[in-house]
Amino acid sequence: MKLFKKNFAFNVIAGIGIFSCTSMEATLNKTSSQSPAPYVPSKKDMQLNANHDHGFWAIQQFNVDLPRNSSFLFLTEQRWGSDYKLFWYQKYELIFTYDLSKRISSYFGLFPKTIFKEFSLGSGCAQISQIRKNTHDEFKWIGLTRPLIQAELKLEWKGWTFGQRLRGEYISYNASHNKSHGTCRYRLTLNFPLKWTELDISPFISNEFFFRANTYSKSNPHGLVGIFHEDRLRIGLKSTFLVDKLTVEAWWQWRPLKQKPGTHPLWFNTYQIGATILLSWAY
Repeated sequence: MKLFKKNFAFNVIAGIGIFSCTSMEATLNKTSSQSPAPYVPSKKDMQLNANHDHGFWAIQQFNVDLPRNSSFLFLTEQRWGSDYKLFWYQKYELIFTYDLSKRISSYFGLFPKTIFKEFSLGSGCAQISQIRKNTHDEFKWIGLTRPLIQAELKLEWKGWTFGQRLRGEYISYNASHNKSHGTCRYRLTLNFPLKWTELDISPFISNEFFFRANTYSKSNPHGLVGIFHEDRLRIGLKSTFLVDKLTVEAWWQWRPLKQKPGTHPLWFNTYQIGATILLSWAY
């Protein structure tokens, strides 16, 4: 009787084991026989930065004045596209600057002190995450690191403020995207001497041009379209509060993006509304 029970229990366990192995093998064979589903981008992905796309950009900037004419800037930025429906961009940026305007004015006397407001040199780095088409033609979140150097000039005359900024950047992508490359950006800004209401609302206009080497060719279809490839024209209003410590800007931006040869139209026109909050204080 004991032998019967042992044989019965052994047969039951062995049967369960054989059934489990057979079921697992069938599942593996079924899974391996199925090819992976082809990648299909969503409508939001396809519309992102396409021709006539609209979006919203939010920028928060913190400026801290340090001793000996130096300062640092910390900036965060978020972007929405695909007609405001897709969050696609996040940036953290830190820049240290040194203002040379006092030295230049005292040593060389190139500009009157009433006009020559600032000439600064800076360096820093940005860490960015964004949705972008990778080298497999798939829209994915990718990360990139962007060290930079820049020079900035500000002139002021009878309430008018004219600014220029020249910046060089080295964009380092992760392994799933384009090769690392350098870019050059040149921005012009004009602030008008108009003040409206008790909030001292004043208009401004800026335009920034983007340049990089062209790496696109028929033999390298995933290369980047270069030379002059992007423009950002902003028109907006700004107001300063808390004894010049808090500045709020609201603006509209026209952002043409150059496409690869053979694309129609060659330039995609995208439009953004945005808000910038600048908080400044001295250390």
